[in-house]
Amino acid sequence: MPSASRRTRPRRSRFAPLAALLMLLVLGGGVLLGVLAIPLAGVEGDAKLAKQALSQVPTALKAGDVPAAQAQLASARKALARAKKPAFGLAGDVWSKVPFAGSAARDLRRLVTALDKVTDAAAVAVEVYPEVTSKKFANSVVGPDKVDVARLAGLLEKVKPALADVRAARDQIEAVEADAPFVSDRIAGFRDQAAKAVFPVAASADRLGPAIDAVPHLFGADGEQRYLIALLNPAELRWAGGTPLSFVQLTADRGRLDFGETINGSDANILAMNRHRWEAVPGNPFHEPTLTRFQKAIFNPDWTVAGEELLRAFERDGSHYDGLIAIDVPAISSLMDQTGVIDVPGLGQVSGASLTKTLIGSYERFPDQSARREANKAVADVFKQRFLAGGRIQDKARALAAAGSQRHLAVYTRDKNTQAAVVAMGLSGRLAPTKQDYLGVFSRGTNASKADYWQQRTLRSRVRLAADGSAKVQLKVEMQNVAPPYAPVQYFPVDRGTGYFTRDLRARVLVVLPQGAKAKLPTAVPPPSKFASRGGVLGDGRRFLDVPVELPRQSKVSITSNYTVPRAAVLGDDTLTYRLAFDPQGMVTPQRLGVRLDIPAGYEISSLPAGWSATKSGAEYTVRATPEVSSWTIVLRKN
Repeated sequence: MPSASRRTRPRRSRFAPLAALLMLLVLGGGVLLGVLAIPLAGVEGDAKLAKQALSQVPTALKAGDVPAAQAQLASARKALARAKKPAFGLAGDVWSKVPFAGSAARDLRRLVTALDKVTDAAAVAVEVYPEVTSKKFANSVVGPDKVDVARLAGLLEKVKPALADVRAARDQIEAVEADAPFVSDRIAGFRDQAAKAVFPVAASADRLGPAIDAVPHLFGADGEQRYLIALLNPAELRWAGGTPLSFVQLTADRGRLDFGETINGSDANILAMNRHRWEAVPGNPFHEPTLTRFQKAIFNPDWTVAGEELLRAFERDGSHYDGLIAIDVPAISSLMDQTGVIDVPGLGQVSGASLTKTLIGSYERFPDQSARREANKAVADVFKQRFLAGGRIQDKARALAAAGSQRHLAVYTRDKNTQAAVVAMGLSGRLAPTKQDYLGVFSRGTNASKADYWQQRTLRSRVRLAADGSAKVQLKVEMQNVAPPYAPVQYFPVDRGTGYFTRDLRARVLVVLPQGAKAKLPTAVPPPSKFASRGGVLGDGRRFLDVPVELPRQSKVSITSNYTVPRAAVLGDDTLTYRLAFDPQGMVTPQRLGVRLDIPAGYEISSLPAGWSATKSGAEYTVRATPEVSSWTIVLRKN
């Protein structure tokens, strides 16, 4: 025992000082890091001050108070400079190298860098915004028959760094890990707030970036460009959009714009062309060998295909076009909201709010074909004369951008680089190229009627998601014809069930399925017409279902499609990410959409996009009018 006692004492004497030394080092290191953390605590306050000042810059600019915007920007820069010193100084360097806790310092640096990039972008806005919104700019750069492409290109070059800064800010925010002990939730909150503010702007930057080089080319900066403008009537739908009413040729040559004469679809030269076929676009399943009428060129719902088909149909006379601009009456109505009323022969003054109803909702007011042609020509003249004239360029651009997102406007060009920019800007009218879940339903009339003016359509999708990412989907398409009683017109005392004045609607409904989806032919209640349903494959590999329906006045039909989607969601280590893309049709009354998502057992919803709400079995997008191209992402996590 004594010897044992002697053996243990020396160990205590040796380890006790070592333990004490380690304790001193830990305590000393903790005190040192605590001292270094004191200045880091101030980063948050200064960053908030910078954010608050930046949030006032757009308000001041919109109010036309440039000095106030400049003052707020200066305040933001001062607060940001104070925040950057500790974040990127000695304290930040030391903290960033500490295991575990160091990630908080690195995340802090990322957030401060993102704020710095946003501030740089705001500085460009403060410099450029007054110039862009001035009357002098509108009058000198954009006129009724010209665009100063050199000055426009110079302005776009000024904006380019701001777009890069916003995208860089998004990259920094996405890199925030928010995994530091004790403060992860707080940092995640900062990250999510920053993402909510920056990500939509960065998405706009993604769209506008390609336009910087493409827009001058569209206006003929590199030489003459010839476009065919097609004015569409959504009261008589084709799968891509409304039937063309009239056509106008536009030539752009180094910024000078020359609009040709308005041509009606019934003019002699058009009728002469309709006696000859045109070469099909490869992969277009809707081009029939016997096609001769240009109205059938836009059967394909994707404007990147329909646009090329329509150009080929028009080039049968030996002419050549570099691109197509397809715009319908509702889009022109929104443009008129910015330009004022017009005089329509036989109708007097018409405003943007009343144009659609007056022109395509009241065909009994045009019993004479020549009167309809004159009215159509008047609408074409609105686009020709007022698109660039009269100022309010920004408001017009916003109206046309909204029309593009609603598929009331589509631009197609044969130049690949320019077309890529058009796609990025959301103006191409192409179908969403998603590989996950997708909704796209389109109809085209088959009885030459204008009854699509009264068509109302609701889509109801029930998605049963499996744990492997696949899904079983039931899609119900509910269509209704709410046309009023037939109004007798000259030569047509009774409703013949076909032609301009009928209130009956006969149509073929196209259901475009997600990539890889498998489906049986749908059922319709009441049963479809004597024509058969059919299926096929689009050029991008997606299958479609084509169902004929008959809708007399004040009737409705329901079409049910059941199909499986192999990749509705992407499977991660502990996540399942469901994505849904939706393409509308440019209708007079926007489609209504409702989606119910049932999630697999063992998962819970991590986040829901705007417009969605949680249910007992998953989530739902309640039935509402959804006129715009839309996409949603829902993240599920294992519970």
